[in-house]
Amino acid sequence: MKFLYQVRTKEGDIKTGVIEASSKEAAISMLQNLGYLVTYLEEERPPFYARELEIFQKVSLKDLFIFSRQLSILLNSKVTLVESLKTIIGQIKNQKLKRIISKVTEEVEAGSFLSKALSKYPEVFSSFFVTMIRAGETVGKLSQTTTFLADYLEREYTIRGRIKTAMVYPSLVLLVFFGVLGLMIFSVFPSFEQIIKEREIELPYHTKIILSLSQFVREKFWILFSIFGITIFGLIIYSKTKEGKEFFDKISLKIPFFGEILRQSILARIAQNLSTLTSAGLTLSVSLEIIEEMVGNEVYKKAISKIKEGIKKGESISSIASLYPELFPSFFNQLVLVGEKTGTLSDSLLTIFNFYQMETQRSIENFLRILEPLLIVIMGVLVGGLISSILLPLYRMIGA
Repeated sequence: MKFLYQVRTKEGDIKTGVIEASSKEAAISMLQNLGYLVTYLEEERPPFYARELEIFQKVSLKDLFIFSRQLSILLNSKVTLVESLKTIIGQIKNQKLKRIISKVTEEVEAGSFLSKALSKYPEVFSSFFVTMIRAGETVGKLSQTTTFLADYLEREYTIRGRIKTAMVYPSLVLLVFFGVLGLMIFSVFPSFEQIIKEREIELPYHTKIILSLSQFVREKFWILFSIFGITIFGLIIYSKTKEGKEFFDKISLKIPFFGEILRQSILARIAQNLSTLTSAGLTLSVSLEIIEEMVGNEVYKKAISKIKEGIKKGESISSIASLYPELFPSFFNQLVLVGEKTGTLSDSLLTIFNFYQMETQRSIENFLRILEPLLIVIMGVLVGGLISSILLPLYRMIGA
């Protein structure tokens, strides 16, 4: 937070300015340490439009990753928790996160645990994040825990970044194609139809189909646009419900290439988090309960819930996971079974995580290699079909 201040120096001069601190008391203390007598101190209020914008501002995965990394570096350098948080506040660019960390710092400075302060902001810090911080505080390894969280969030950010990058090219190609298609339907085809009517030229069958469809789209454009908009809006609303989310999550796992990448990334996340949570001293049932909340896919969420219930009854993870071969492959189950029998479950889960992390990266690279030539072929066929529907009648007209 920034504070406007007015102070008197030892010589009796008046000075004004702005100081950044985690709280009003901290700001006063900083000014007094500089030898000033504080005569006025008030928090600097941002303009109205800036406060409105902060409402719509979100804390991204990148923001959390940078915060965790900075905190781990400072704690590993033996800087106290309060001083680390105060230092980080000045480096945060996201105003919403900056405000939250400022309040968290005030609570920690007042004697609260970091995990308790963070738990008041579930929209920013997930239950997994808070639980890991609590585990680190309990065993006295907060610096190691924040290092793990930073590494974990960095991997998540990298994988999501690759998937987003993979979708840029097809999105751009589709945008250009629909732009050209719209131009032809509303500009080129009407002029072309007028020429055809005047010359009374016999049209190829596929040209008749394309011209009929374009005429239908022009005449019913607003009706079609309304139906499309209502359908999209309805699907979005449906996807927010539990049944809808489960339906779309089930479909997403069956999409070629994407479904396999999604399955591998989920398995990697489950293995890594389960290994970390059990290593931190949490029981299997509690660890699975946390993973159930953060897995993100309703299909896997239901399966993990069944595994959690089985664990409470004394069953093993591998025996229940084997009932879902489409979600947990035999490779996953075999390594978990070995870990359970030998008492090295945490190590087995780390092996699973490393394997599926590499498989995810390899699958994304293969997907990108196949995607570009595939799109070129598809766009070539579609654009070629549109152009030929115009060129063939023109050639006939020229020949006549």
